[in-house]
Amino acid sequence: MRALRRRSALRAAACLALALVGCDQTDVVGKLGAPAPRPEPAAGSAAPAGGAPAAGGAMAPPPVTPVRSAAPSCAAASSVFARALCACGQVATFGDLRSARIAREGAQPALPAADVGIAGTLQVAAFVGPIGGDLIVTGSGLSLIAGVDGAIAGALRVQGDLGVSGLTRIGSDAWLGGLLLGDGVLIAAGDLHQLGASVALSPQTGAPLVDHAGELVSGEFSIDPPCVCEDAGALRIEAAVARAVVDHDGQSAGFAPSALADLPPDQSLSLPPGRLYVEQIRAAGDLTLRVTGRTTLFIAGDLIVHGALRAELSPTAELELWVAGGMAVTGPLALAPRERPSAARMFVAGPFIGEPGPAGPPGDEIVEQLPTPAQRENPDAEWVVNLYAPRFDLSLGRDTDVYGALFVRALLSIGDVRIHHDPLVLERTSECHEP
Repeated sequence: MRALRRRSALRAAACLALALVGCDQTDVVGKLGAPAPRPEPAAGSAAPAGGAPAAGGAMAPPPVTPVRSAAPSCAAASSVFARALCACGQVATFGDLRSARIAREGAQPALPAADVGIAGTLQVAAFVGPIGGDLIVTGSGLSLIAGVDGAIAGALRVQGDLGVSGLTRIGSDAWLGGLLLGDGVLIAAGDLHQLGASVALSPQTGAPLVDHAGELVSGEFSIDPPCVCEDAGALRIEAAVARAVVDHDGQSAGFAPSALADLPPDQSLSLPPGRLYVEQIRAAGDLTLRVTGRTTLFIAGDLIVHGALRAELSPTAELELWVAGGMAVTGPLALAPRERPSAARMFVAGPFIGEPGPAGPPGDEIVEQLPTPAQRENPDAEWVVNLYAPRFDLSLGRDTDVYGALFVRALLSIGDVRIHHDPLVLERTSECHEP
């Protein structure tokens, strides 16, 4: 029943509201389009913070992220986890897309919300939300939001066209840089910023597609990319691992560079505290790492686990993985207790390793598949990790709870994706050394 509801919702959004994409009734979503280049604002269109009028009367939204001209320092690597989800390409789900900040007693109000930032397009078959912060989509292509009653706690900022089916409530302003299509409704608690001077109307009923409590502000604007994906601003993982080859604590701790190569199934290994270096990780089945202190593991090659990758952390332990190669883990990643996912950070330089992936831009050849009966019967998966992998196309085969944050190239899921963001990760420092 659930799969049928999602299938119908996506067909309705893609075929009724968005007929211009050439969809027929046998398509769910064809293939994900290529990511848009970083939008360049028109000359003289920059505006002061807060969205004040720019030259010529156009409006510019407040910056989405602080301008960063260089990669973050090695010690400040955790700054890449400021959002619950960052995607350099496309995000597509057959289920819900949700984000929330993990609640704690005495939490600082100044901590960031559980924003979702997508540099490509977004296609959601079920419900968008609740999103615990802003939803930012800067791809120039067509995005789809389907559902009955979606919710975005912060602002909605979409650079390209947006197709809406159902009702979505927005807790702040709405920025719509392209056409608004479909027969759904957006209800914004703040202002509506758009190109035209009049609100789009439903082709079926003639009713407005956007209800806004604030002002209607018309004019051109450009939305800053929500995630720093370019090489100039990306984290230099390979360089940090190369430095660790000659600067690590493995020899004094009795930990050999070959210690995690060619492991048999269902292994449980202890990692000593300190900066450790291995040539690769290859496990034929589930792998569990036991950590009692602060451990940083640098991996020169690939990380391949034919099963789940888990870690058992003592109450004060932390674990970081720096992977210069690619990664393939066929089961969940659970590297910390769900109560403190900020204790586990993972930085991966390479792509997915396994079956041949897309040869083009993020998601260019990814085609969504309906879940099989066996996949629908599988229990929900649970991930506990802050994962930074800007060249990695992440595919999830079931409903998944992520405790931490995801920064990936593209995300494809046949089930719900629920991200429980832990902003305390931003207070963590890394034990890597600058090259």
